[in-house]
Amino acid sequence: MDIGETKTVILPCYAVADFDWRDGGRGASSDYERWRQAAQRTVASHLAAGYAVELVSVRRREFKAWLVLNAIEDSLQARLDYVRASRTAPRRTVRLRVRSAAGPRKLAS
Repeated sequence: MDIGETKTVILPCYAVADFDWRDGGRGASSDYERWRQAAQRTVASHLAAGYAVELVSVRRREFKAWLVLNAIEDSLQARLDYVRASRTAPRRTVRLRVRSAAGPRKLAS
């Protein structure tokens, strides 16, 4: 796949401090390491398949404000919609690209 034709996969990314609220504060922070490892495998899988991966930080305060502004209840779909809407904030995103399916991975901002 030519880098000019690379499709982008957009994924949410959470810091430890912003992770536990996702599950209503029911001890999800103990699952952070498991989530992080699964997320790393997901990113690696997309990169190996030749996709660019864009990680968008989901921060609790900003996300909650976005929910109120858009009159939306918190849900998995709301988080995915927030991530898509947040793509335009370059200070909060990191793009990962693959030069070629067999070549080295490149980190670009």
